[in-house]
Amino acid sequence: MLVAEAEEKKHEKERVVNASFPPLKMAGLSVQELQDLCKDLHRKIDVVDEARYDMQIKVAKNDTEIQTLNQKIIELKGVKRPSLKRVKKTTDDMLGAYTDTSKLMKADFKANLKTVKKEDEKTKLLKMAAVMLEKEKEEKKHEREATLNDKVPALQLSGLSMQDLQAMCKELHHKIDVVDEERYDIDAKVTKNNKEIENLSLKIFELKGKMKRPALKRVKISADAMLGALLGAKVKESVDFKANLKTVKKEEEKKEEVTDWRKNVDAMSGFCCFVLRMSKYKLFLLRHGEGAWNKENRFCSWVDQKLSEDGVKEAQDCGRLLKEQGYKFDLVFTSILSRSIQTAWLVLEAMGQEWVPVVKSWRLNERHYGSLIGLNRAEMALQHGEEKVKLWRRSYDVTPPPIDESHPYFLEIYNDRRYTTCDVAKENLPRAESLKEVLDRLLPYWDSTVVPEIKNGRTVLISAHGNSCRALLKHLEGISDVDIASVTLPTGIPVLLELDENLKPVKPRQLLGDQAKIQAAIKKVEDQGKAKQTAT
Repeated sequence: MLVAEAEEKKHEKERVVNASFPPLKMAGLSVQELQDLCKDLHRKIDVVDEARYDMQIKVAKNDTEIQTLNQKIIELKGVKRPSLKRVKKTTDDMLGAYTDTSKLMKADFKANLKTVKKEDEKTKLLKMAAVMLEKEKEEKKHEREATLNDKVPALQLSGLSMQDLQAMCKELHHKIDVVDEERYDIDAKVTKNNKEIENLSLKIFELKGKMKRPALKRVKISADAMLGALLGAKVKESVDFKANLKTVKKEEEKKEEVTDWRKNVDAMSGFCCFVLRMSKYKLFLLRHGEGAWNKENRFCSWVDQKLSEDGVKEAQDCGRLLKEQGYKFDLVFTSILSRSIQTAWLVLEAMGQEWVPVVKSWRLNERHYGSLIGLNRAEMALQHGEEKVKLWRRSYDVTPPPIDESHPYFLEIYNDRRYTTCDVAKENLPRAESLKEVLDRLLPYWDSTVVPEIKNGRTVLISAHGNSCRALLKHLEGISDVDIASVTLPTGIPVLLELDENLKPVKPRQLLGDQAKIQAAIKKVEDQGKAKQTAT
């Protein structure tokens, strides 16, 4: 079987290479036509060799990533790293390692520190970093050009006879075959590496899933007991806080170190850290109402879908609930997908606040599920397994296979006029995203546009999607890469976050509404990725 497989791969390779560059035909060609043929073949060698070079760089990058992932797996399994030998290194050596080893000039750090302070330390370091990056980029470019020029020297055709030109054409055609075979082999290695990286990422995800945090028991604790826990078991005397505050003020003049237990409360887990911080801002997150494809259990992503009948009702019920509880909005942010915008309109209408401004941005769009778009989650679970689908749906840093032009929804997405309004060129829009990549494209908009509005005292509603809301929750609540996989937001349920002056939560997020219905809705979302036979 192995021999048969090897033969099959060999024939496949020959077929692909021969299809790319068919046999050479030179019979009846004039001298001019042979010269043109030589130029064309030389150009093709350049193209194929550039592709081979780029793939070689990718292989090196993949090898490094595989090595890193293997090391991470070893650490997760509990195997210790090899002990590192401590070496002495001068400051000049360290500076040389970080900047340019060819520069051997000594560094007078006392003098340099004074200079940096005078000339604005941040600007100087940023300029140095920019120069270094530009230099590295230029070096890579020159190295690439030098390597390619060595492989394919310039063409010299002047003074060659017809026989010489025919011989050169044959030689160039042979070189194309050799280079294209190398490119094919490297391409196969890239594919193999990508698969290995995907499997290692899955293994890391599974290993992390086994390391669950122990459930914490909520307990009532007195101020004395908390102080005892922080300062040590020996401190047993009762605390008179008013007297202690006076003592602290007096001792400040003596510049003696004073331990204020309130500053250390954040180190304690659970309920205690929320009690002592005051709520300054309210932020509401809302996953849009059920869409048509939510109902069909399909990956909707960037395909534009309107709300289902149930989704319309969810949005209206949400608006009525918020009105009953007395909430008022000053500004609403949505994605540029219809189900997000429609949900915002219905909520505002039910609240009698249709006049509230609505701001739209692609950066709040749902996660791009790549080639999974349009597929049924339950059928995918049957085909690939529930763990694989869970990894694609819920993990933080695993990206699904990208969409390409052969995908049935590619043109519907990328020919949509709404994507001409984005702050990036259409060709630079994502073709697939992990949750990490969703957060990466969302954060600049959050920091530059949403945060200033909240800090100006405006009550903000973000009507977005399951994954864009989860990404923002991860950022605000500091949820770990592993724990974010278990955070589920049902459709049409408003989430209230109470934040301090630094936009950090002062209490756990609140899902507003009937808690029994909310738990049932969460379970419904979590069951979407489970294997079950669909009706035929």
